Formats: sequence, structure tokens, C-alpha cells
Amino acid sequence: PFLVEEHGPSCEAACINAYIWARLSSAIRPATVNPNTVEVRRCADAECRQMDQPIALAPGAIRVTAVPGSTEENALQQFISINPGDALRTGQFYRVLLRGGANPATPSILSSRGQGLSGLNSPDGFFWIFKTKTDNGGMCTVARVELAPERKIEQAVGGRQRFTAYPYSAPDSCSSIGQMIVSRETYAWDLADGEGRPDAQVARLVRRTDDDAVSVEDQDAPVRAAMSTSDQQ
Repeated sequence: PFLVEEHGPSCEAACINAYIWARLSSAIRPATVNPNTVEVRRCADAECRQMDQPIALAPGAIRVTAVPGSTEENALQQFISINPGDALRTGQFYRVLLRGGANPATPSILSSRGQGLSGLNSPDGFFWIFKTKTDNGGMCTVARVELAPERKIEQAVGGRQRFTAYPYSAPDSCSSIGQMIVSRETYAWDLADGEGRPDAQVARLVRRTDDDAVSVEDQDAPVRAAMSTSDQQ
């Protein structure tokens, strides 16, 4: 079945600069994930019996990527992230809806194989409610960054891979691994090796062979990495 396996924030102390996200059970058809099938509304109460109109999300605010921290072997496009911009307010309840259902006339999120969402908790699809925190102005700061996918091995010269970097806050009452947050500042960073030392080598050239008895490692060919001020490499 094609269903929502995990989602967030799902608590009452969400950062107002948090990403809203969902991890689905299989690869998503990206064209079906858009403002017609994903909506976020502010609620008047904890049950969301009364809601505002959907938040107007900026172009590109909804993305489909691999799961942060995934490896090449399981880097399926099964992760939805929603950047709410500056729309979230402190101490407020919000309702997130991923549209799905049996009605073919209603826009729905589909899997890469054309399956509709299952495991729904509403006639309109799958929803959850969260509340934003009030301390520190509702904001969280960056404590670490995860890539999606975490690594990629290219099989041909000239191959390219798009990586998405997701910042996380420190662990808190909402998440034991930290909340995924939208950075409202610009950062630059250098690469480091496994012991924290500066390391500009991000790729290694190897000789391909089908002989298990022959080592495939060849002379290292360092690739110099430019500093970045973007969240995508």
C-alpha cells in the first residue's frame, strides 16, 4: 500500500521555522505533489473545527526528495517537505492535509506506479495537527545538517547528482533527533574528513573491474569543493 509512514511536526512545541514533512512508504510521482494536493491551514482551536484559508505557499515551497540521510541504495523519492516561509505564528494550531481518496475527480497524491494514498484518516485524505511553540519567539537554530541522498557513486565520467541539505535543530520535546528547520540565514561551509579536519577531497577515481581478486582502488584524484551559500549542492 501507498501510505504516510511518518510525518512532522506532530507535537505542541513546533518551531515556527520548521519544515512540514511526510515520509511515504514508496516512491512518489512528483507532479502530483503541489498546492492542489498539499495544504496547510491555521486553526481556531486544537480540534481544528474552524480553520483559515490555506496558507499561500511560495513557488517551490513543496518539494519531493529522497529521505534525509538515505544512502544511494534506498534513495527513493518518497519524502515531501513543505517550506511555510514566515507564515507560521507562535502558539497556534495548524492542520496539514495530503489529499487522496477514491474520487478520480479530486486531485490526489499518487505513487510512481499510479497508486492513490491509503490509510486515510479523512474523506479528503491524510491529515495531522501540530502547535507552534512560544518560547524564544518560536524560533529554532541550526545544530546539524543532513543530506539527501547521503552519498552517490557515479558509474560514468561526467555523471551528476543533486543533493538536498536539510538543517536540523538540537533534540527537543518535539523530536529526539531535532526538528527539520528552514534556515533564514545564509551559511557557508567547508568539507571535513571523518576526524573533523578540513578535507577538499569529495570524490575518488577508481578503475572498474569484474575480477574480484583485483583491487579497484586507483590513485586518488582529489576534486576541489567550492564553498556554498545554498541548501542544495
